[in-house]
Amino acid sequence: MVALPKYLQDKAEAGEIDTEPRGRGPVEDGYYVMKLTNFEEDEKAAGPGINADFTITAGKLKGTVLKYNWFSFSEGGAWKPLQFLQAAGYTADSQFEEPMDDEAEVIAYVAKETQTQGKNKGKFVNNIREFIAVSDDNLKLLDD
Repeated sequence: MVALPKYLQDKAEAGEIDTEPRGRGPVEDGYYVMKLTNFEEDEKAAGPGINADFTITAGKLKGTVLKYNWFSFSEGGAWKPLQFLQAAGYTADSQFEEPMDDEAEVIAYVAKETQTQGKNKGKFVNNIREFIAVSDDNLKLLDD
């Protein structure tokens, strides 16, 4: 017979294992309610920024993680992290830990696109194109 390893059983009994369903993108084009769940500072040829992971928090894809969303800290790319902070209810001088720790939700328009360069060239990826605040009117944008 096969069973979970003892250390996983112990963690489950202690409530240390998250049993929420989850998947990994890419997801189809559309609006999704999500929260920032992880980020890491990074440096690319175009400059500094963060790679951010978001988790969908509502609907049939609840628990799906969208990884590696690039937030550029360049003048041309700063719109994206600024729009995220504003949609989550924070100001431009906020730390990214704040909305993550508060589990602040936003609505994001996610596009499914083909990667054009790098090791995943030719594969489908998701790119967040817009962040807006969660409100009754904005929730009407979601697919049921």
